[in-house]
Amino acid sequence: IIVLFYPGAFIKALNYAGICCVILLMLYPALMAWRGRYHKQDLAKGYRVIGGKPLLLILILIALFLIGQGIFESVHL
Repeated sequence: IIVLFYPGAFIKALNYAGICCVILLMLYPALMAWRGRYHKQDLAKGYRVIGGKPLLLILILIALFLIGQGIFESVHL
């Protein structure tokens, strides 16, 4: 019934859910890996995925770009 009266509601809800997914599945893990590797040196022992700082930085920048794009689109819907 809500979609009949407000057709853009479902798309806006998907947009907000996408922003939350990017934060939870891209940004937080990259920030946690950065914090564990480079701020708390004692946690960084053991297995590491290749890539180091450049890969984490690229992942953080992509996540921030996607979040910014989602916010920009939600403002203009």
